[in-house]
Amino acid sequence: MGRKAKISLRYTLLLYKALLRPVISYASPVWGAAAKTHIQKLETLQNSTLRMITDALWFIRNKNILHDLKVPTIKDFFSKLAINFFNQIDNQLTPLLGLSPHTIPRFPRKSDDLALFSYRTTVGSIESTIQSSRPTRVATTS
Repeated sequence: MGRKAKISLRYTLLLYKALLRPVISYASPVWGAAAKTHIQKLETLQNSTLRMITDALWFIRNKNILHDLKVPTIKDFFSKLAINFFNQIDNQLTPLLGLSPHTIPRFPRKSDDLALFSYRTTVGSIESTIQSSRPTRVATTS
Protein backbone atom coordinates (compact mmCIF):
# COMPACT_ATOMS: atom_id res chain seq x y z
CA MET A 1 0.00 0.00 0.00
CA GLY A 2 1.58 3.25 -1.07
CA ARG A 3 1.15 6.87 -0.12
CA LYS A 4 -1.23 7.59 -2.99
CA ALA A 5 -3.46 4.55 -2.50
CA LYS A 6 -7.16 5.11 -3.16
CA ILE A 7 -8.22 3.61 0.18
CA SER A 8 -10.00 5.95 2.58
CA LEU A 9 -8.25 7.21 5.69
CA ARG A 10 -10.68 5.32 7.90
CA TYR A 11 -9.80 1.94 6.39
CA THR A 12 -6.05 2.51 6.22
CA LEU A 13 -6.10 3.47 9.90
CA LEU A 14 -8.12 0.33 10.60
CA LEU A 15 -5.49 -1.72 8.74
CA TYR A 16 -2.76 -0.12 10.85
CA LYS A 17 -4.61 -0.88 14.09
CA ALA A 18 -5.49 -4.42 13.05
CA LEU A 19 -2.25 -5.54 11.41
CA LEU A 20 0.76 -3.45 12.37
CA ARG A 21 0.03 -2.31 15.92
CA PRO A 22 -0.42 -5.86 17.31
CA VAL A 23 2.99 -6.75 15.89
CA ILE A 24 4.53 -3.67 17.50
CA SER A 25 2.83 -4.28 20.83
CA TYR A 26 3.65 -8.00 21.08
CA ALA A 27 4.80 -8.72 24.68
CA SER A 28 4.34 -5.05 25.55
CA PRO A 29 4.15 -5.55 29.36
CA VAL A 30 7.82 -6.52 29.15
CA TRP A 31 8.64 -3.27 27.36
CA GLY A 32 8.08 -1.36 30.61
CA ALA A 33 11.69 -2.09 31.56
CA ALA A 34 13.08 -1.26 28.10
CA ALA A 35 15.41 1.66 27.47
CA LYS A 36 13.96 4.87 26.07
CA THR A 37 15.88 4.41 22.82
CA HIS A 38 14.12 1.12 22.08
CA ILE A 39 10.70 2.63 22.70
CA GLN A 40 11.71 5.64 20.60
CA LYS A 41 12.38 3.31 17.64
CA LEU A 42 8.85 1.98 17.90
CA GLU A 43 7.51 5.56 18.17
CA THR A 44 9.42 6.42 15.00
CA LEU A 45 7.89 3.43 13.21
CA GLN A 46 4.40 4.46 14.31
CA ASN A 47 4.93 8.10 13.33
CA SER A 48 6.30 7.26 9.88
CA THR A 49 3.44 4.82 9.25
CA LEU A 50 0.81 7.36 10.30
CA ARG A 51 2.47 10.01 8.13
CA MET A 52 2.30 7.63 5.20
CA ILE A 53 -1.36 6.83 5.90
CA THR A 54 -2.38 10.49 6.13
CA ASP A 55 0.03 11.70 3.41
CA ALA A 56 1.02 14.49 5.80
CA LEU A 57 3.37 17.24 4.69
CA TRP A 58 6.82 17.58 6.27
CA PHE A 59 5.94 20.55 8.48
CA ILE A 60 2.98 18.90 10.26
CA ARG A 61 3.96 17.73 13.74
CA ASN A 62 3.60 14.10 14.76
CA LYS A 63 1.74 15.20 17.88
CA ASN A 64 -0.93 16.84 15.72
CA ILE A 65 -1.29 13.74 13.54
CA LEU A 66 -1.69 11.51 16.60
CA HIS A 67 -4.24 13.90 18.10
CA ASP A 68 -6.28 14.20 14.89
CA LEU A 69 -6.37 10.43 14.35
CA LYS A 70 -7.05 9.80 18.05
CA VAL A 71 -4.16 7.35 18.26
CA PRO A 72 -2.18 7.21 21.52
CA THR A 73 1.59 7.28 21.54
CA ILE A 74 3.32 3.92 21.80
CA LYS A 75 4.35 4.66 25.37
CA ASP A 76 0.77 5.48 26.41
CA PHE A 77 -0.57 2.47 24.54
CA PHE A 78 1.96 0.15 26.23
CA SER A 79 1.11 1.63 29.63
CA LYS A 80 -2.58 0.95 29.08
CA LEU A 81 -1.90 -2.61 27.92
CA ALA A 82 0.39 -3.28 30.90
CA ILE A 83 -2.16 -1.95 33.39
CA ASN A 84 -4.90 -4.14 31.88
CA PHE A 85 -2.57 -7.16 31.79
CA PHE A 86 -1.47 -6.89 35.43
CA ASN A 87 -5.02 -6.16 36.61
CA GLN A 88 -6.18 -9.36 34.92
CA ILE A 89 -3.42 -11.29 36.68
CA ASP A 90 -4.44 -9.80 40.02
CA ASN A 91 -8.09 -10.64 39.43
CA GLN A 92 -7.27 -14.23 38.51
CA LEU A 93 -4.67 -14.98 41.20
CA THR A 94 -6.23 -13.45 44.30
CA PRO A 95 -9.18 -15.89 44.48
CA LEU A 96 -6.85 -18.82 43.84
CA LEU A 97 -4.44 -17.81 46.59
CA GLY A 98 -7.18 -16.76 49.00
CA LEU A 99 -5.75 -13.26 49.33
CA SER A 100 -7.52 -9.96 49.39
CA PRO A 101 -6.73 -7.84 46.31
CA HIS A 102 -4.59 -5.49 48.41
CA THR A 103 -2.49 -8.17 50.12
CA ILE A 104 0.93 -8.58 48.61
CA PRO A 105 3.07 -11.40 49.98
CA ARG A 106 6.51 -10.19 51.02
CA PHE A 107 9.50 -12.40 50.31
CA PRO A 108 13.06 -11.82 51.47
CA ARG A 109 15.50 -10.46 48.88
CA LYS A 110 18.82 -11.95 49.95
CA SER A 111 19.55 -15.65 49.65
CA ASP A 112 20.56 -15.87 53.33
CA ASP A 113 17.26 -14.34 54.36
CA LEU A 114 15.46 -16.73 52.02
CA ALA A 115 17.05 -19.74 53.73
CA LEU A 116 16.05 -18.34 57.13
CA PHE A 117 12.55 -17.62 55.80
CA SER A 118 12.10 -21.19 54.54
CA TYR A 119 13.54 -22.56 57.82
CA ARG A 120 11.15 -20.45 59.89
CA THR A 121 8.13 -21.46 57.85
CA THR A 122 9.13 -25.14 57.97
CA VAL A 123 9.77 -25.04 61.72
CA GLY A 124 6.60 -23.04 62.27
CA SER A 125 4.50 -25.55 60.34
CA ILE A 126 6.12 -28.47 62.22
CA GLU A 127 5.50 -26.78 65.57
CA SER A 128 1.88 -26.07 64.73
CA THR A 129 1.45 -29.71 63.64
CA ILE A 130 2.97 -30.97 66.89
CA GLN A 131 0.82 -28.66 69.00
CA SER A 132 -2.35 -29.68 67.20
CA SER A 133 -1.55 -33.39 67.58
CA ARG A 134 -0.90 -33.20 71.35
CA PRO A 135 -3.76 -34.39 73.50
CA THR A 136 -5.33 -31.66 75.51
CA ARG A 137 -5.73 -32.15 79.24
CA VAL A 138 -9.10 -31.53 80.65
CA ALA A 139 -9.02 -30.19 84.17
CA THR A 140 -11.33 -32.04 86.46
CA THR A 141 -12.46 -30.61 89.71
CA SER A 142 -13.43 -32.91 92.56
